[in-house]
Amino acid sequence: MFPPPVYRRAWTHRDLLSIFPPKGIRVLDIGAGWAPLQLREQDELVTTDFESEADAEVTTDVTSDWPFGEREFDLINMSHVLEHFYPNDRDAVIRNVYNSLKPGGLVFIRVPHRSSFHSRGWEHHTSYGLGELTSLCHGHNPMLPMFRCVSVGASTSLDFYGERSAPRRLLERGLSRYWRLTDKLLANVVGGIPEVQFMLQRMGEETEQRLRRDSNAYIY
Repeated sequence: MFPPPVYRRAWTHRDLLSIFPPKGIRVLDIGAGWAPLQLREQDELVTTDFESEADAEVTTDVTSDWPFGEREFDLINMSHVLEHFYPNDRDAVIRNVYNSLKPGGLVFIRVPHRSSFHSRGWEHHTSYGLGELTSLCHGHNPMLPMFRCVSVGASTSLDFYGERSAPRRLLERGLSRYWRLTDKLLANVVGGIPEVQFMLQRMGEETEQRLRRDSNAYIY
């Protein structure tokens, strides 16, 4: 259910901006905190956080209140947010994220890999490896939306805005390509992976319905 090996990669901020179209896009940053996603001048950013001190445009608990419309955003960013939700709340948020994405729109998710000490703590209620989001892509669960998995990758740094050295890029490529082996063994060999990244895309309704009917469909 994962994309071909060429799409198993980690993203940096520069990488992410490089896939944006020249014209501006509308972006929602969930749990933006004090460091919202940095965009270009032509892009429109809407920020939300449950803490009023974060000075987000919308202060709300998205697990119980979703004040955004349908098909409103080209990109929804969730940076180190999903792991703080209980499973039922997480699934509700994902359904709302799906509804608020335009067809063809992307959701970019960054969470600590379960091998990292960053994934531990009483405030973390779900943990993730490189294989954890397959349930959002295979279409067998009628309670969850079905996304196209654009990419999945292991990041060896939490510094999303910094550049990666060539050796670090090579290591990330290997960890991402062999994701089953990484989750079972390699993550511990390298001393833990700080972050795992998922890029998912909302498909058109006809495409999703057709693929749900095909229990053997693989989405690339």
